[in-house]
Amino acid sequence: MNNLIRCWAVGLTACLGAATAHAATTTLVEFGSKETYEGASAIDPGEVTGLLTLPDGDGPFAAVVLLHGCAGLYETHEEWAETLATWGYASLRVDSFGPRGITEICTDIGRPVPRVADVNGAMDYLKSLDVIDGDNLAVMGFSHGGQVTLAVAAEPGSLAPRHKPSLKAAIALYPYCPNTPQRFGPAVLILVGSADDWTPADLCITLAESSTAAGEPIDVVVYEGATHSFDCRSCNGDYWGHHLVHDPAAHDNALEQVRALLLADLGAGLAPPPVGEDVLEAGVRLDASTIEQALGNATTQGVNEYGNPYTVRFLENGTIEGVAGHNDEYKDTGSWWIEGDMLCRRWNEWLEGATGCFNAVIDGDRIRWLSSDGSLAREETYNAP
Repeated sequence: MNNLIRCWAVGLTACLGAATAHAATTTLVEFGSKETYEGASAIDPGEVTGLLTLPDGDGPFAAVVLLHGCAGLYETHEEWAETLATWGYASLRVDSFGPRGITEICTDIGRPVPRVADVNGAMDYLKSLDVIDGDNLAVMGFSHGGQVTLAVAAEPGSLAPRHKPSLKAAIALYPYCPNTPQRFGPAVLILVGSADDWTPADLCITLAESSTAAGEPIDVVVYEGATHSFDCRSCNGDYWGHHLVHDPAAHDNALEQVRALLLADLGAGLAPPPVGEDVLEAGVRLDASTIEQALGNATTQGVNEYGNPYTVRFLENGTIEGVAGHNDEYKDTGSWWIEGDMLCRRWNEWLEGATGCFNAVIDGDRIRWLSSDGSLAREETYNAP
């Protein structure tokens, strides 16, 4: 199978997907860091902590192990965990630094930290939980954590053999790619900016071109003009001698790339449960006579399955207007109409112009869109006309 290298410029197309209504709960957990082979490390890996984020529901959930960069855990990783939960995936943000008394290693990037052992321990812990589908795991790392992700995914690699069948995907954001050919076991996705002055994109391109993948391609996406940490919303300057700036277009597309890989290799996450009568009784289910009154000139707001916020306005003349993206950079129009007791809508470009029809339940400032089988398609904020 051929390796795939893609370059993206500003001006990417957004998709206003149906966001599943998964609330998230996060718990601080502790687990043992496990060496791949006993005595392999001169450092006792000891115990580490992590933040376990679960979508609402009983599970079992496919899960993603999140590995921070040289600065440790911060809000970018929290945002990714919350986004994964909206997609129906659990995540475990491993803190490799805090329990070991390390603040950062950006100024001492070669400092030895047993991070692969942390991944082994994280996977052991996840597999011990009934709420986790231990056969469907992924690792996703940022910068230094991305480098660890590639080491974990490599063959023969450094991951404990007991975990290799469970590791279905490896995602590395702006990693320092090895400069020698490498074989990989799971599907590998590398996301990096062309203007990254810390972990050069050229190294990752060379890795993909020179490596023979083991059953899956190395997929490298290069974002034109993007810097290191392009998904960090608070980054806008020089840090540790390197230029880091948030790039909304690269960030939005990275969400799409990660979502697509997880769908392909871990499945669709946990499907939303059917809506019971107790939920319907909590609000007002619209019928044909009230749909037009409730939605004409009303607006709804939500976050789609790619993490993009969006706003939709239903005009009385039967048209809809939509804006999406963190800077309202994506726009489309379409039409809406009533069939039976369902509201139907069709966008001109979004969702490839497909028609969708839904029942609606309004509960205060929330609106729940129900599919024809009664399952919850998505939930949004409702602003009355």
